[in-house]
Amino acid sequence: MGSVDERQEALALAAQAREVAWAADGTPWQRVLRAISGGRWGRQPTGWTVIRLNAPWQDTPSSERPGWRERAANLAGDVAFAVDYTVCAHCRLGWVEQPYTMEKYQRCGLATAGLGALRLEHPGLS
Repeated sequence: MGSVDERQEALALAAQAREVAWAADGTPWQRVLRAISGGRWGRQPTGWTVIRLNAPWQDTPSSERPGWRERAANLAGDVAFAVDYTVCAHCRLGWVEQPYTMEKYQRCGLATAGLGALRLEHPGLS
């Protein structure tokens, strides 16, 4: 478990989970090409780029799964919490994979807050 100060910072971060900075998934043309091609065209040829925004909570394209997003909490230069997710508006379903919380920030409510914010952003999904 982290220090008392780290724990207090993580608790404060959890309280900010609905204040999210967003990064687009490529240019508009890249998104159109991916949609038309089923994900085959429009990606950067150099592979995945991990995006880190200067914000406590961020929502960016997943670096591991095409078409998915990553919700992450940044604290003291660390990714304190992260989860990959996707939603299908047509099916009214949402999926999350690989939720991760750094050990020193576990039991501070980051996962609960991050997943709760996603549920609020996508009401009515299973």
